Amino acid sequence: MSDHSSTSEMRPDLDENINVAQAHEALSGDTPAASREKRLLENGMEPVSLWLIFISAIVVLVGGAVLGQGGNLFGYSEVVKAGYLREDSPLGPGEAVIPPGPALELYVKAGQKVYAAAACAGCHQPTGAGGAAAPPLAGSEWAMGSTAALSQIILHGVTGPITVAGKEYNFAGGMQSMEQGVGGAKNLAALMTYVRNSWGNQGSIVSIEMAKNALELAKGRSGQTTAQELKASYDTMLEGAELAPDTLVDPKTLLPIDAPAE
Repeated sequence: MSDHSSTSEMRPDLDENINVAQAHEALSGDTPAASREKRLLENGMEPVSLWLIFISAIVVLVGGAVLGQGGNLFGYSEVVKAGYLREDSPLGPGEAVIPPGPALELYVKAGQKVYAAAACAGCHQPTGAGGAAAPPLAGSEWAMGSTAALSQIILHGVTGPITVAGKEYNFAGGMQSMEQGVGGAKNLAALMTYVRNSWGNQGSIVSIEMAKNALELAKGRSGQTTAQELKASYDTMLEGAELAPDTLVDPKTLLPIDAPAE
């Protein structure tokens, strides 16, 4: 058999007059145009309407025209006054303005820092509960009682037997002077106020004026005190102007805001 005959047998049995598109149409039942119309589009892939593009363009043009007719709507000369100069801060650059607050709150906050810095918590504990070698400050009659006696305990220390909250303490060496660790009338006033108003204690504020008088009182003697001396010579309240708990004071100086600067 010839090659021509073999090739003819392998070709599809199609009539040369058959229209392929019409044949497909007959099989599918739809025209090619109808098939394209019935094609499903994924969400978000639909073509944007020309009307939507046209309307958006009009909105942009109208908005630009309105802003353009606003004149100095965003002009620097309209938002900044002529000749305006910012004044320097009275506190100096970089210093934040801290508002005044109630005296008791600020004294206690400052006193807590002094209590930690002076290492008082090492013996009396951060909770004021004390320990085997140191009496408690929480519930102590020495803390909430005479401010003069409390000040001398801090400034001179105490030795010998002393009864606190119904229990007698007599630790070797006693308590040493904390005057150097406290440092100054302001810190002494804050520390005493903190001790008198923490861990359930409730006492009056020890003002800076009272603390100054305590320092003057301490100049008359040296060495540690005893419980007997404290009761005999210092069982009194320190002299000085009293400070109400809600009095507004400066957070840095702890002085009333209407008091003259020292």
